[in-house]
Amino acid sequence: MVRLAPAVTAVVAVTLALPAALPAQIQGENQVRFRAADIEVTLRFRDTRAVPLERQIREVMFGAVVHYRRVFDGPPRAMDGTPTMKLTLNVAMDQLAGGDAQRGVLTVAVGREPAFGFSDWKLTLLHEAFHLWNGETFRYAAPAEQWFHEGMSEFYAAQTAARLGYLAPLDAVRLAATAVGFYSSANGQDRVSLGQAGQQKESHHFLVFHGGWTAALVLDRAIRER
Repeated sequence: MVRLAPAVTAVVAVTLALPAALPAQIQGENQVRFRAADIEVTLRFRDTRAVPLERQIREVMFGAVVHYRRVFDGPPRAMDGTPTMKLTLNVAMDQLAGGDAQRGVLTVAVGREPAFGFSDWKLTLLHEAFHLWNGETFRYAAPAEQWFHEGMSEFYAAQTAARLGYLAPLDAVRLAATAVGFYSSANGQDRVSLGQAGQQKESHHFLVFHGGWTAALVLDRAIRER
């Protein structure tokens, strides 16, 4: 039996306060520049249909950068330790939410409908933003570590969403149940390790992402109890 109370405790925590106003410089019809802590962020719209979300996107990105900077005690860094002080966020529209992260560059697709009724572009953005730190600051050395890379990003994106007020407490429980359920029922769960699954990421998506999510949940709880 899976107990969800620790998940609620771990995911739903202190709400982070955002400033009442987020100043931005208009750089063109589809581009805006603003600062999050000491990091300059350029927001570019690849699809004009996403422009009405500009304020919300800036708020989520601002919260992500400020929070993750605090968690990692600094800005995102390359493997050689060089800090990344300028970020670009490209936003498009698609049927389903999706994203990608490279050094200093995020790409997020705003889906038309949230997955499972609550997993929307905000969670995607928080996930990809987390990669700016864990993708370079402690980059996985081999595919076998994909579960840690992706699972940690999934878990802490959810935790951050709850802290920023983008994920309601009940939805946090639903997300936790969904993640643990996907892992426990994933194809090969009883015979494929998370490390092995990482080497076949496309074939074992749920083991990599939600097995990693479940592991992150357990680690987070264990650390809090120390």
